[in-house]
Amino acid sequence: MASFPFVFASFALIHLASSLNVDIPLPLYELARGGNAVLPCNFKPQKPDNPSITISWVAHPDNPDDSDIEILTYYYFPAPSPPTLDIMNDFEKRASLEVDIPKGSAVLTLKALTSRDNRTFQCEVKIPGDGQGKTSDTTKVVVLVAPSKPICGIQGKAEYYQNINLTCRSEEGTPPPTYQWKSYDVTNTPRPFPLKATEANGVLSLYNISAETSGYYICTSANKLRTESCNLTLSVMPCKYPEHEEYTDKEPEGVELHQERRLESKADKRDDPERVDRLSDYDDRRSDRYDDRRSDRYDDRRSDRYDDRRNDRYDDRRNDRYDDRRSDYDDRRSDYDDRRSDFDDRRNDRYNEPRDSYDDRRRDRYDDRRDRYDHPDDRYDDRRDRYDHPDDSRPPTVPANKPTRN
Repeated sequence: MASFPFVFASFALIHLASSLNVDIPLPLYELARGGNAVLPCNFKPQKPDNPSITISWVAHPDNPDDSDIEILTYYYFPAPSPPTLDIMNDFEKRASLEVDIPKGSAVLTLKALTSRDNRTFQCEVKIPGDGQGKTSDTTKVVVLVAPSKPICGIQGKAEYYQNINLTCRSEEGTPPPTYQWKSYDVTNTPRPFPLKATEANGVLSLYNISAETSGYYICTSANKLRTESCNLTLSVMPCKYPEHEEYTDKEPEGVELHQERRLESKADKRDDPERVDRLSDYDDRRSDRYDDRRSDRYDDRRSDRYDDRRNDRYDDRRNDRYDDRRSDYDDRRSDYDDRRSDFDDRRNDRYNEPRDSYDDRRRDRYDDRRDRYDHPDDRYDDRRDRYDHPDDSRPPTVPANKPTRN
């Protein structure tokens, strides 16, 4: 029983060795863009003599859900029938197949490779009555693109104490290129980067630059196909600070020159014949152009627009507003007359009555006083009689505090 697995494994190996086997030597082929791809496919049938053999090459699509892309199919028949090669239209001018049935070889050649040929290719062999074993094999084609000439540049101001970036980048390249910077001083001697400098993905960062940072810088872009480079010259300049003018009690030169021009007399200007000719020519052209434009454009526009507006709008507004204002003025004047008449009536009523009353009272008082002053003799006569004929029966008046006689 222990020998049963060994016997089964041996039988399997013998069976596989005697069945069909298809093989592509390499799992990956890296080829340059624009070049040719030569993909060998080796097969070994179970029997040396076969009634027919079918060999086909296909490419897998980018989307796994899509069907395979057929390149070509080769049909082999025994003599006297000739073999047949069927090439698809998309590959008719690019694909070819070299077949050797006795040696079991079918080599596919693709010309003028492009980036679209980055695919997995499959070789399949079909032999009637020999379907066991490995009937197909695959390989990966990678189309390499050499890096384009990189572009070098400077980001930032190349001035003292500034931070700048030296950039280097190739527009294309498969696989993506790697970048490397090298620095040389002004004497074209290689030198290391400053201590704080960093380099990553084609960008060289320089910090707190100075005059010692000036020099030549070369960037290299490389991948598996070839190498390209670019270079630049870095000149670090002092910072451009604004210039401060020193104080001085002298007037600037420009001011003096301007004053001299202003002090130039008008007589001197008139004496200059060239200036007179230029001024005369300018006045003539100005007069011709300005008068023509004024007469052609301004007068027409003024006559057309102003007259229409004056006739249509001003007259209507004048009639409407003037009539309204005149009517309003007449109403107000009539109202004023009524109010004046009312005021006069009230004035007569208020001032005439008090005047009459005042006149009556004045007359009465004046007459009374006149009567009093017209007969003063009566008053003085009465007093005189009183002092001339005193009453004898009346005792004389003696003061109460008069002392008595002894």
